[in-house]
Amino acid sequence: MARPCFRSVVHWARASPSPDRCPRGKSRPGRPASKGRRPGAVPKTSRNPNPETHPFMRQIRLCWHAHVQHTDHEIEAHRDWSPATPEVRRDLAIIVKTANDLYGPRSHWVEEREVRRPDADPRLRFDPRVLQDDAAAGPYAQQLAQGCSALRFTPDLEREYVEHVRSVQRRPAAFCVVAGLFGWTVFGPVGLLMLATRSFSADLRLWAVQGAMLAVLCAGLVLLRTPRWAVRTDRVSTGVLVAMAVALGLLAVQAGAGGAALPGIALGLIAVTAACFFPLGLVFRRSLVLALAMAIGGTLLAVLLPRSTPFAGTSLALAALWGATGLAATGGYLGERLYREQFLLHGLLSRQAFVDPLTGLYTRRGTHRLTQTARLQAIRDSVSLSFVLMDVDHFRAYNRRHGREAGDRTLVEITKVVGSFARRPLDVASREGGKRFGLLLYDCNLEQARLHAEQLRERLRDIGHEPLTLSIGAVQVLPDETADGFMQRVERLLQRSKDAGRDRVTIL
Repeated sequence: MARPCFRSVVHWARASPSPDRCPRGKSRPGRPASKGRRPGAVPKTSRNPNPETHPFMRQIRLCWHAHVQHTDHEIEAHRDWSPATPEVRRDLAIIVKTANDLYGPRSHWVEEREVRRPDADPRLRFDPRVLQDDAAAGPYAQQLAQGCSALRFTPDLEREYVEHVRSVQRRPAAFCVVAGLFGWTVFGPVGLLMLATRSFSADLRLWAVQGAMLAVLCAGLVLLRTPRWAVRTDRVSTGVLVAMAVALGLLAVQAGAGGAALPGIALGLIAVTAACFFPLGLVFRRSLVLALAMAIGGTLLAVLLPRSTPFAGTSLALAALWGATGLAATGGYLGERLYREQFLLHGLLSRQAFVDPLTGLYTRRGTHRLTQTARLQAIRDSVSLSFVLMDVDHFRAYNRRHGREAGDRTLVEITKVVGSFARRPLDVASREGGKRFGLLLYDCNLEQARLHAEQLRERLRDIGHEPLTLSIGAVQVLPDETADGFMQRVERLLQRSKDAGRDRVTIL
């Protein structure tokens, strides 16, 4: 809890209005002196027309003397500090007045204090402990708690992130290639005219570089717009960037001592270097390596080529090149850090939506999403697809006898058994609700599903503090059936198992 900014203001509530009243401006025992301020008044330091933007907030709590006992009473919840909203003030005033009538005057009172808002204190930082429950459920919360300042995840998560970047940034990369194609088509001929010489062979080499660069840009655009060719986005982007840098270097060498087009070539190299940090399917490390290589190459060209411009002009061009590289790298670092955080948050929310936090199995929503994929694949392979729904019998009574913690441990053990039957890549084990579990079995007909269900029922007898029984229903998923359709059928079969005495398997 943040440290109070000044002494707590104590508000006493009286059972009777007048006998205990103190003269104006004087303090009661246990209450700090207030200069003529009425009880319950908010100090001027905290009055603000817009409390949302004020850096401080008021908190309130209920207090009572040590001789008053409220053990296991709901009034104990008001002993902790909470935001001092008008509703809370009103409720506590009623509680204090009633309690003072029962336990005596001044036995209960209200304290208020002013503290800095957590979001307004720059010293407060993200506390990894707020995700300690979610951290055990998946890698996204663990990495989010560790932070993204190093721009590197664990190996498995890093591979997933890189694949995500390549997939999501494919269209922006194609747009950047179109922009490069437009710029090279418009400004390239202008530069070639400035570099034109009386030598036909030299001019032919210049136009050959122009044509080759246009061909590379067109090829890169075609590769990015044709996903079925399975060419990685980062490879296409790297090839296009390197080709543009090499083309600019060849033009700079061809310019030689003439130097008329060197400023334009320098601007082009600055633009290509900054483009390394555009959304091209590259992670920051590779973008930085490319940009530094281009900046070093440009520096070497400026130093080694015959100098036709003053040294001050060359130095200014190099300073602009390295300055642009530094600014682009800073923006690229900040952008990727934010993008990585968004990736982790998206993964965490997706996991919370589709994965049960206690057992690690898919929820009903996750099962429905995966069922459609398995159903379409089963149609393509001409195989059967079955679904088994099971319910633990009398599990609420089990929780009452052994406690909720023991019940949760038992659910985890049940999860291990159910998950052991999902052996194939398209098999899905799920938790359909409190004590219900599902099992989607690929390439499994109805009779095989019944045998699996019987094995499940037998293996669960030895789990927990006492034997557990299962009521099970099993159906074969029809080729044109949706997830809601076969779920309704299997729930009816499960209900038949319960009506017939539980601890049995019903198929149809």
